[in-house]
Parts: sequence; structure tokens; C-alpha cells
Amino acid sequence: MSVRSLTRVVAATAALGGAVAAVGGVAGPASAATVRPATVRPHAADYRVWATNVNIRESTWDPATCALSPSVANCPDIQGQAQPGHDIYVLCQRAGQTVGGNPYWVNVQDNTNGAIGWMASYYIDYPDNRLPNVPDCA
Repeated sequence: MSVRSLTRVVAATAALGGAVAAVGGVAGPASAATVRPATVRPHAADYRVWATNVNIRESTWDPATCALSPSVANCPDIQGQAQPGHDIYVLCQRAGQTVGGNPYWVNVQDNTNGAIGWMASYYIDYPDNRLPNVPDCA
């Protein structure tokens, strides 16, 4: 299933008021179904990273600053690392530190290792800086 097809399914399910209970991978070989928590926001989507050991970051001492302006300095605590093939669930996106020419960061849940936090959108396997059907972080 393509990213576009999957995001349409997720958006349609959310619009109908249903909970997205299971969504498989969007690229590469087929993967096992992934269970989503009941609090998932509508319009979030699954993606993959193209690089190895991509840090998923947070700040235990100042989570508000990390969330308002994601960067390596503002989000120093590494919660986990995403790998190619991991199921990365993108909840929302916002501008932060520019990485590789991309100014966006994404708030993610790595459904493969359970890490939750911020990651530079530069590492998401998608050709544009902003991800489609992913809301800005409130």
C-alpha cells in the first residue's frame, strides 16, 4: 500500500470517528499489523526513515522548549533510534532546527522500538520537507 493510500485510509477512518486499530507498513516488504493507542490524533501517518540510527529526542528537563522549538540543543535526551524498516508513526510537525536543508521536525512514535519524541523530518523517507496529511503541532 502506498503512503498516499494509507494516509487516505487513516484520514477517512478518523473522519468517521473510528479508531485506527491496526495499520501495516507503507513501504518495502509486508510487515505485521501495528496496534495503535486509543489517543492517536486524526490525520497522523506512518512513514519510514532512510538513514540508520536516527535519534528520537526529548527533553526531560524542559519538554516545553523542546516541543516549541525542536533541535538537538533543545531536545538533548535520546529516547531511541529509528532504523530503515521501522514503522514510524508521525503525529504532527513543526519548524525547528534546520537539518540537511529541511526546517521541519516531526513528533513521532517508533512502533518498532516504542520510542516517542522528536526527530528531524530530513530523515523521513519522503521527497518534500513538509509531510502531507500530517497536522502542525498545536
